[in-house]
Amino acid sequence: MMNIVKKTGTINTTSLKGRKIEWIVIHYTAGTTSKAGSALDLAAYYLSGKAAASSDFIVDDTAVVQYNGDIANRYTWGVGGSKYTSMSTPEGGRYYGKCKNSSCINIEVCSNKTNKKSLLASDTDWYFTDAEIELTVRLTRQLMEQYGIDAEHVIMHHHVTGKVCPNPWTVTPDRLSGWQDFQRRISAVNDTASAAEKSSDKLYCVQVGAFADRSNADKMLAEVKKKYPQAFISVK
Repeated sequence: MMNIVKKTGTINTTSLKGRKIEWIVIHYTAGTTSKAGSALDLAAYYLSGKAAASSDFIVDDTAVVQYNGDIANRYTWGVGGSKYTSMSTPEGGRYYGKCKNSSCINIEVCSNKTNKKSLLASDTDWYFTDAEIELTVRLTRQLMEQYGIDAEHVIMHHHVTGKVCPNPWTVTPDRLSGWQDFQRRISAVNDTASAAEKSSDKLYCVQVGAFADRSNADKMLAEVKKKYPQAFISVK
């Protein structure tokens, strides 16, 4: 488990007990630096009540900060709004109406800017650092395991409304290569696995029950798959 700094609040969040979490959505802050402390600064901004949105987590170069302290029963405001009429890439708006604030976890990644005199969403000099991308990959993979979310349900804000967000990966179609690399990394074999495990063709299974009646086995499988989608029934 990675270290996560807690700076939690409920401002610009909505209570929904036992909500169904199906998506993880990646955003950029549209800020000009990801230096240490940037994530805490954004959490403080949420707490001030001046922001019109919020996110569950914020990532900068050195830390992951959690703003939503009750993810299972409260959601943040990250992917709402109308669908854009013009899209910067073919991926824009693909999951509009499917992914909603109530069903997702929002991750804001602190962005950087080369020319800080212009802050247009159409500017092509917004970027992420390798350090914060590494932290975002680790956080995303941890959340995927915790909530049983597969890689296909890890998306960008751009996929929902069509907004150019995160800009470094969506401002033009060719920038989607950054997103594709991120997808490959969250889908890769667990970094902590040994080289032997990575190259092995062995499959290690954990049995959670044994039933003489198939219907009972199916019921158990349905429950287990809520947390572990890869679960299966083996007949002996």
